[in-house]
Amino acid sequence: MKCGNCGAACEDGDVFCPSCGAPVETPKKKAEPKPKQQEPKAAPNPASAPQTAPADEATQVMNPTGLRADAGTHTPSTCPVCGRALDPDEAFCSGCGARIPGVVAPEVPPAQSAPNGPMQGPGPMPFPGNVPGQPGMPNGQPGMTAAVKKKIPPLTIALIAALIVVVLFAAVALFGGKGNSSSGTAGTTASDQGTSSSSSSSSGGSSTCSTAPKATVATVDTMNDYLVTTVHFSSSCSGSSKDVFGSNNTEIKISDSDGLVASAVFDFSSDPVDISSSSAQARLAFATNQYWRVPEQIDATDLTVTVSTATAADGSASSPASGVMAGANAMGNDDRESAAHQALEDQISHDKSAASGFYYTYTTQLSSKRLDLDAEGKVWSYQDIWAEFLGFKSRYPNALLIWSNDYPTYTKKGPSEYYVTLSGESFSSTDDATGWCSANGYDSDHCLPVDLS
Repeated sequence: MKCGNCGAACEDGDVFCPSCGAPVETPKKKAEPKPKQQEPKAAPNPASAPQTAPADEATQVMNPTGLRADAGTHTPSTCPVCGRALDPDEAFCSGCGARIPGVVAPEVPPAQSAPNGPMQGPGPMPFPGNVPGQPGMPNGQPGMTAAVKKKIPPLTIALIAALIVVVLFAAVALFGGKGNSSSGTAGTTASDQGTSSSSSSSSGGSSTCSTAPKATVATVDTMNDYLVTTVHFSSSCSGSSKDVFGSNNTEIKISDSDGLVASAVFDFSSDPVDISSSSAQARLAFATNQYWRVPEQIDATDLTVTVSTATAADGSASSPASGVMAGANAMGNDDRESAAHQALEDQISHDKSAASGFYYTYTTQLSSKRLDLDAEGKVWSYQDIWAEFLGFKSRYPNALLIWSNDYPTYTKKGPSEYYVTLSGESFSSTDDATGWCSANGYDSDHCLPVDLS
């Protein structure tokens, strides 16, 4: 038979391998009575022995070929532990497995295959020379072998770490932003209705819609030189039974196919509009420096309204009458100047056809102004000239605006650059025209007969 540990040949009666000392796993015969243990014989005195002293244990382990450290070393013929007779080459007792003094076990390579038995297992083999039961030596049992730990790939660790970071950021974004919502939406317009929001009101269970509502112009008229529009509102908030629009600093911008008509900033916080009603409306008044079209020339069906919240106002508002909400300036002075200049040019183009009827018919001139003219206690701006014309137009519906350099009567002595307001009334003679001036309270410095030829 063969040793299950080192593969060395064993005799039938061997209990331990004579080469490595491992237990021999074979069907055991009936054990013979164990002879009485004898005391080991005393080793001869090394000083009197002719042979050399045996090598130390480290030297014995490093010897790969010989069974004995030195050929002359004394080897006992019986096991010093159990008294069993020994073969000359036995390094371990085949009866009890004890190491035989003076004999070095050869280094035997591990067997490539071994029969199933209690010594087999997935763990590594014991170190050479480690024999079970020997003092100071490790047992080499399978349970004492350290298992090889399975390493987690670095890529997996990186992915797990990245996932944790993403989850943390998502949690901060979801829970950290609560309580920071704004009550208004800056820049929201009637044509840009994204998300809508509403908040509960403390009275009556109504809600306040902070998103700019939709709006349309129903009517256009005038009141003391103000442009007054009736604006219908509808809610941009969904799911609210009683939407109330009460935002301050709300810009209402009205345009037509030719451009900007009017713009002002209104405060609805003191007089909110119930925009859940189908008849929700407000009468909004625009001052002369807030609208740039003659009211009679505005077609309400051609108007579009843009509503924007959180718009800063320039100046304050003054209402012309109760029941009418006036607005503050939505644009700065430079922008209003530009808008007034454009309005003057547009009006001249509009009135040119009607003015051509006064080449040979008399009418009356009410004003002539130019930019930066120092007259009547002020330096005139485009806004001043436009406001004056609107005042004349509201009192005299036939009033016209012309550019003096376009007509011979003003260029006989050279170029002329004035915005001229005509009453638009026709007279057959200069006397009739002068009489009209007097009847309307004008002296000769502020009203005179004129034809355009």
